[in-house]
Amino acid sequence: MKSGKEKRKKRKIRARGLSNPVHHCDDEHECSADYSDYSILTFGSYPQSEITDAKLIRRIEQAFEQTGAIKGDVSVDGERYRKVDKTDACQDEFFHESGKEYYRYFRWEPVKWKVLHKNERKAFIVSLKALDCVEYHDHNEFVTWKNCTLRKWLNGYEGYRSSRREKSVVSAPFYEMAFSEEEKKAILSSTQMTGNPLHITRDKIFLLSREEAVNPKYGFCANYSCYSSTRWVQPTEYSHAMGTRVYSDVQWAGGNFNSWVWLRAFGVSTYAVTYIDYSGYVFPFGRFIDDRRNGVMPALYLDLSSEAWGMV
Repeated sequence: MKSGKEKRKKRKIRARGLSNPVHHCDDEHECSADYSDYSILTFGSYPQSEITDAKLIRRIEQAFEQTGAIKGDVSVDGERYRKVDKTDACQDEFFHESGKEYYRYFRWEPVKWKVLHKNERKAFIVSLKALDCVEYHDHNEFVTWKNCTLRKWLNGYEGYRSSRREKSVVSAPFYEMAFSEEEKKAILSSTQMTGNPLHITRDKIFLLSREEAVNPKYGFCANYSCYSSTRWVQPTEYSHAMGTRVYSDVQWAGGNFNSWVWLRAFGVSTYAVTYIDYSGYVFPFGRFIDDRRNGVMPALYLDLSSEAWGMV
């Protein structure tokens, strides 16, 4: 059995395997030609890839018959799966695309995160893909990051509600769904400063600010209006089924089916929130806070001394 000292040494060595981003910007060409080298780690899990194999779907259905549930989460041979229908989606525009059936099935998989900054103790990370589709606030009214329902959903704060998802399998907060008890202990609370006038919150899970999304220190192009590939984000298959819009414009999105993702800062008014569009442009005017087409790309600070995260 390894001693505590040996375990700490092993964790430090593992943490040193992570690097800070390196941003490559070609000033002589279009800024969309820039790119960044990121370290990727795994932490937590969430429904992501769609299951289309008929045999596996039958086995998933048999597992639901044994539980008596109609939909939700179930395990088959140690693997976890989620079954949803269109009422679970934030908006169902894409739920039945390409002849999809009434129910859809997804595999729970480890979440991949980009390391935006790290030292020996902690890492600032953001999900590699948009993991879900959730409105910034569940109806159009004056609201700040501090009071919006998306912040409450991400963190599991009291007061989260969504009239469209009250009976949904996705009504539980992200913090509760995505992380085990051991993983929760590895998430560090951090101070977030948002808005003008400024307001301060302490959160476990949050969204990137506009300033963070244009910071080369974090691997992003400094020009907010640049169609930068450093800000291209694709949704998971689950996130797209839940309502996240995708685009495949070859010129601006590289044919990668990029999505819009929320940032946490205000747009032109307190009824609009800034976001990254499919081209990598940080859209300053924003979208209405109750828009149901934007993906969610969570960010957090991870305690690197924990054994709950993995290397890719």
